[in-house]
Amino acid sequence: MKKFAAVSISTLLILFFALDAGPAAARTAYEYGELVVVHRKSGNLKSSTTVFFFYGDGKEIRSHKSENDPRGLEARREAFKEFIETYTQRKETTAQPSIITVLNTLGSDGWEIIHFSDGQDNCQDGTTPQSTYLLKRRK
Repeated sequence: MKKFAAVSISTLLILFFALDAGPAAARTAYEYGELVVVHRKSGNLKSSTTVFFFYGDGKEIRSHKSENDPRGLEARREAFKEFIETYTQRKETTAQPSIITVLNTLGSDGWEIIHFSDGQDNCQDGTTPQSTYLLKRRK
């Protein structure tokens, strides 16, 4: 009889901890971030790209490049390259990075896209293309 009582108490304890693990697993903490990419053209030749990444407790990474390039491709690549180098704190980046390279860099650090918005930002000079990515990762 004592063996049965000992076994049933240990079984109850195991069952209690197994049931308690469910809600604990549901209480996973996340941190959220926002990646904003703004492309501006001023005049026929001048273009610029600004990349902002706001995350954690007021942390921010910002990169900006302006080039004499009508398509704005070089300004984007340079801004993305500067962002990746600042975020990873390494000089080993792709020669011609794109927004996909930036998102892959953030993804390799645990960031996951939960929402994407592509629209126009209203400013003094008119509308400016702006892409916004909302991200999250486990703390």
